[in-house]
Amino acid sequence: MTIGRLFDGRPRVTEGKNPLEPNASTRAALAEQNRKAIKKDVEALYNLAAQLKADVEKTDSTAVLSLALVKKAEEIETLAKHIKGLAKS
Repeated sequence: MTIGRLFDGRPRVTEGKNPLEPNASTRAALAEQNRKAIKKDVEALYNLAAQLKADVEKTDSTAVLSLALVKKAEEIETLAKHIKGLAKS
């Protein structure tokens, strides 16, 4: 139920759906678009994780991790949070 005002100041009550809410076909299209974005981002996440794993395996275990490895790990974290946000919506 929505309550608004008419031009003469009287309250107007309307029943029904929110006109800003997307219809079923729009929701389905948005869900499909969201699914594709998640799939693309998961593939990118997998590739970044594989690169990070390879880089860590090349690094001497007694050495300090390079800045590039830390940045790649942060990029993975950011992408994972983005995917989580898409999955929640």
